[in-house]
Amino acid sequence: MSLSDENFVSFLMNDVIPSWENVRDPIKVDLNMGDGRTVHRTIGGNTVLYLVAPNGYVVDAFPGVYRPEDILPELSKSLQIVNRPTSEWTEYHRAAVNPPLWQTSMNMGKSMVEAPLIEKLGLTPPADEVAIVVDESHIPRTRQEARLLVGAADNETDQQVANNAVTIDSLTNLRDLRPLVHALLSNRLRTPAYLKVEMFKELLKIPIDDPNLGLTDVLTPGGG
Repeated sequence: MSLSDENFVSFLMNDVIPSWENVRDPIKVDLNMGDGRTVHRTIGGNTVLYLVAPNGYVVDAFPGVYRPEDILPELSKSLQIVNRPTSEWTEYHRAAVNPPLWQTSMNMGKSMVEAPLIEKLGLTPPADEVAIVVDESHIPRTRQEARLLVGAADNETDQQVANNAVTIDSLTNLRDLRPLVHALLSNRLRTPAYLKVEMFKELLKIPIDDPNLGLTDVLTPGGG
């Protein structure tokens, strides 16, 4: 989402007390171009936005990237239950549970940046054949393949392609990840610290408890 969006900035300034936590650093890749230039990239990162009540428990959570026009209506609904009994929080989420029955492809925006880099580095994170959510940014692809993934026309600029990818990510997260979040929050109260592994590892498919973030082949080529 764009933090420069005036409606979202207004929400941050007037409706909540914003706070930021870096749960762990992403993997950093330095590409030595051989002529004195070095390109710095990061791979394997993502974000979760939590709406937390004064008692420290999560009212709602939004893993991944969202456009302001997609997330603000959801946040508005969640804000309405913050000051209600916590039993109403679980009732709210239970009523919204509608688990998707299809395999979800996500992180198109990350895929535009990370998939070509992973393809060039020869990194092949293990596939999870039973996963409900597939992180497209973990699948090695060329730049052209990544553009085709988001339906980019040949004459579209990189910025237009990036905007398309973010739109796809936002709508996919809203449609497919939101029901999974509702399911997680429908049975008991959780703190952000308690939810961290579930959000990143189970929903966003980032093995946050793995020191190599699933890219062991970097240290042991061939997966040995």
